[in-house]
Amino acid sequence: MEVGEQCRAQHDGGVRRTYYIIGVLMTVGLLLGCSRDIALNGPQDDGIFALELPYGFPSPASDLYPLTTASVELGKALFFEPRLSRDGTISCASCHQPDRAFTDGNSVSSGVDGRVGNRNAPTLTNLGYHDNFFRDGGVPTLEQQVIAPILDPVEMDHEIHAVAGALRDVEPYGTMSLKAYGRELDAWVITRAIANYERTLVSGWSRYDHFLQGDAEALNIAEINGLQLFSSAELNCTSCHSGVDLSDHSFHNIGQYPEY
Repeated sequence: MEVGEQCRAQHDGGVRRTYYIIGVLMTVGLLLGCSRDIALNGPQDDGIFALELPYGFPSPASDLYPLTTASVELGKALFFEPRLSRDGTISCASCHQPDRAFTDGNSVSSGVDGRVGNRNAPTLTNLGYHDNFFRDGGVPTLEQQVIAPILDPVEMDHEIHAVAGALRDVEPYGTMSLKAYGRELDAWVITRAIANYERTLVSGWSRYDHFLQGDAEALNIAEINGLQLFSSAELNCTSCHSGVDLSDHSFHNIGQYPEY
């Protein structure tokens, strides 16, 4: 593909992404507007989920929608549910596979009807510590992020209210939704539950983490030398890659494009 064609493809992909993110935010606005109408009889189980955190990790923020066992279990079930997509073939886990660190190992991911997107599937670990989502940071909350791949015509190509209508009376979703949120399965429940499950995907038990905690034998000599270079003033990798999940959660031009 010539450079001009690549630029046009990137531009067209960006336009499509802009339109559907606008749709996401409009949908979320409707959901938030209805969020006060929250419970039929209140959740039947509000037990807090016992989230295991690595040393030094703070608890992910979830004050508005507490991390309960029932909500996480519902979110996990929905995460692996292919009926979130139009043709019933693509689930969240299709592109975010647990055995691949919640990626799919591909440079770009495929959606319904084999449609190929223009972005890869990033890992979902430690999302609870992020403030913005997608490469351009266009979606500010995990709850809103859930809607985007469902609406995206090259990913799930569906409509979240249609998904809720199709699954509402399907077990175990009906029972799980009442248990978690005290209301029938709807778009509000789907977004909150999946976001809560994603908040449990924490990574911080690597040999590197053990080394930072004082285990001098966790890394070999070559790895220690690499870490010293990584942290050196000359390379200054830690100016961006810092904190518990080695990110400053910002957006940078890393030289991939002449103009970013």
